Amino acid sequence: MTRDWAGDGGGHEVIAPVDCAGLVQAVGALPLHAVPGESEAPGGHGFFGAAFLLVGSLLVVETLAGQVWHRNRLRTMLWPAALIASGLGMLIVTYLQPTEKPLHLMLAFLLLAGGFVEARSRLAQISRTTADAIAVPVLVLSGLVIGPIHASGPVMSSVVAQTHLLVGVMAFALAGVRLTQLRYSSSATLDASFGAGVMLLGLSLLLVQQFHHLR
Repeated sequence: MTRDWAGDGGGHEVIAPVDCAGLVQAVGALPLHAVPGESEAPGGHGFFGAAFLLVGSLLVVETLAGQVWHRNRLRTMLWPAALIASGLGMLIVTYLQPTEKPLHLMLAFLLLAGGFVEARSRLAQISRTTADAIAVPVLVLSGLVIGPIHASGPVMSSVVAQTHLLVGVMAFALAGVRLTQLRYSSSATLDASFGAGVMLLGLSLLLVQQFHHLR
């Protein structure tokens, strides 16, 4: 934004100060992008789906690489950092999305809590057993929130409800892997299974994005 220095159109132009608070409010008030016939935006399912698909593949690579992967602190902290970033992203969705704010806010806190626990585990501040014991109820609650609770109407009433249910099922499956790790201790097979499950979670979120316009 520019403003004429002399005020008569003949002077020099300078950059006018930007009201950051007003800009943020204006962005929040913008109408959400939606396809014709759709009442609300899908809430960034595609973004989160792509992120989990990428991070899940990195978890599989981490398992295959073994201890070599953990020689670098940045690589070690990729998984908890991704969870924390997803939680912050969900907070943004909570602010911008006009509906289902309590559910999005709960998901944001669950993602942040999961990232915090995973970070402490990878920094050897808590044991893997303790981290898994916390991760299981977090994943189960997340599956309930994003699955049957988040789906609008009866679970089997539409393709969108069914894809949301699929996301919840994937979260339950991840909780099952963590519970198995908690019971029988971790192994390369279970670690790789968890990474593959995160990838499938990402794919299910991409399906939600794909079919959201059918709701």
